[in-house]
Amino acid sequence: MKLRTKGLLYMVFGVILVSPDSLLVRLAEKVSPPYTLLLWRQVFVAITQVVATLGYCGGWRPALAQADKSGVYFWASIPMQAAGAICIALAFTMTSAANALILFYLQPLWAAMGSVLYFKDPLPRRTIVAVAVGLAAAVAVFLGSRSNGEDTTAKSSTAGDILALVAGIAYASYFMICRACALAVGPETEMLPGSAAGMVLSVFVSLLLAWDEILAIDNGIFWLWVFLNGCIVIGGAVLWMTVAMKYILPPESALIGLLELALGPIWVFFGIGEVPSAWTIVAGVVLLCTLGGHEYLGMKESSGSDPTMTSVLVNEASDVVTSLLGNSESDEEDEFTVDGSTV
Repeated sequence: MKLRTKGLLYMVFGVILVSPDSLLVRLAEKVSPPYTLLLWRQVFVAITQVVATLGYCGGWRPALAQADKSGVYFWASIPMQAAGAICIALAFTMTSAANALILFYLQPLWAAMGSVLYFKDPLPRRTIVAVAVGLAAAVAVFLGSRSNGEDTTAKSSTAGDILALVAGIAYASYFMICRACALAVGPETEMLPGSAAGMVLSVFVSLLLAWDEILAIDNGIFWLWVFLNGCIVIGGAVLWMTVAMKYILPPESALIGLLELALGPIWVFFGIGEVPSAWTIVAGVVLLCTLGGHEYLGMKESSGSDPTMTSVLVNEASDVVTSLLGNSESDEEDEFTVDGSTV
């Protein structure tokens, strides 16, 4: 099997693995208050992230050395990770899975707009069109949340929609911070310690929110849902998708990542019978097609993309694979190239 084919399969598996995230949150919410769910979900996610980071970096001292090397970018990444994790988890408890995922997956558009402002990147015409369609889709979702028709069994709220939107903006900001760090400090600089620290911060914030209901759990199955969600679904998906990034281009990974936008609401429909509003369905289909087309065109134009950013992503993913899987695959060769270098 060629390495690129393997990468595509890894990425698809990782996205499929993370797609039940919204369903598991909704199942756990049925047997616990939302802030209690948020707290214990983030505890399991943080444990997984910290263990993975320490294993990858080789212990506490190397991890702290990487954090010190990244400097201000390390500190800037922490609140973005924490805000994104908390907001998307709460959004799943307050609005429909379809609403939350549609608004959350506007993040590539925010990242594109931020790149224009911060990195002075040119804004392609296809991105301008995608941003306009994305904003229209967001408006449609908010309109659907305010309607009370009988065409939906999904709960929705403006607050939940806003939280999902904020989560996408936070993660887009995190990705831009990672890029800025790679360009300013060097592509070999690791941001994994910042990601892990952000998850730890999210635990403390969640603890403050859930202080009066830390153990307000009515059913033991709650622990199964949050363990599966935090350690297996999210932790496992991050590992598979990180490994996949060694073998495929960033636009390809973004395109496959859109599967979650389609699969998440399907999981929730079969799991708890939630049917999104007509507004949300239409907005989701339009956004999925638009982002899919946008990333496909970006993939075709990848030979002219920013070589620095592509190299950063490939080098970082290569280091992760080498650390996690050893050097068993180091001698394999493929004809797939990125920026003129064989991957």
